[in-house]
Amino acid sequence: MPLISPTMELRERWGFSLLQVVCLLPCLVSVWTSCMFEDMNPYVGLVFGSMVGLEHWGWTGALRVAALNAFITFLLVTFFLKNDKTQKPVDNTDADQQVEKKPKLEWSFLWKKVSKSKKFLLGVLFTVTITPLSEFQSLLPLFLKEVARFSAGAAGMLSSSFPAGAAVALMTIGTYYDGMDARMRLYSMACIYAVGLIALVILSLGDMASQHALCILLAFLFGASVSVPYYFPVPVFCVEFIGSEFAGTILAAVDAPGYAASMLFFEAVPYMKSEGGWNNVFVWMLRLYAISFVLLVVFLYSIWKSSKPSN
Repeated sequence: MPLISPTMELRERWGFSLLQVVCLLPCLVSVWTSCMFEDMNPYVGLVFGSMVGLEHWGWTGALRVAALNAFITFLLVTFFLKNDKTQKPVDNTDADQQVEKKPKLEWSFLWKKVSKSKKFLLGVLFTVTITPLSEFQSLLPLFLKEVARFSAGAAGMLSSSFPAGAAVALMTIGTYYDGMDARMRLYSMACIYAVGLIALVILSLGDMASQHALCILLAFLFGASVSVPYYFPVPVFCVEFIGSEFAGTILAAVDAPGYAASMLFFEAVPYMKSEGGWNNVFVWMLRLYAISFVLLVVFLYSIWKSSKPSN
């Protein structure tokens, strides 16, 4: 009877190699972290994008890790969201002790304040136009495979350059954004977003099949340029505008139209490709990018203008 090593038995029974098991823990930790911090999502995309392209992983290994992570996350969330039975009840007999109550959500108050704000409307319109652009990473593996002529595995791994750029930009700009005044935010966001526009133009016009390094660099720059205006200006304004008590409600009202626009855009991508290939897709993306750039500048300029002291 032939001897079966632990590694062979692990692969035969569960479909995992020893290398996959060793890599499993840091991958799961990164995904669990993203559940607590939204800005960690680019790192998770980088991890899973790289996993798909590795020889020992592939799509099967990545999907198994995702399923295992979803199950463990479900258990953790269920456990931590339970009421803490060790917490002592509040003694209401003490007159000096006051329990802080959460403010009651008043839809009429929110609607009146939101409907009268032009800056909020500009923020929603900007989110609607930038969300499909920020989701370009979903199309990037297909673009790298069909246009840049990468293999399927290499395209999956190299498409992680988009979230890698987003991760670097968020960690770099995020530490300075809170300290910027309205004028500096306008100039910095406009410059960063302009870099993404230039990268998208070169990506659409260049011969990416013969310039693989340039293609990956442009995807990195595009991810970095789109992520910063997407994550910072509008969410920060919403929290400052409506207050932290209703931040979840107001951010949902901003993001929901953006994801609806992203859904419609990706529904139209096959029709765009059938009419003129990837060039037609990039033409529509450039139009959307130009509109979002104008909306971003007007939005931040209106905030800067309102922050100036009146004479």
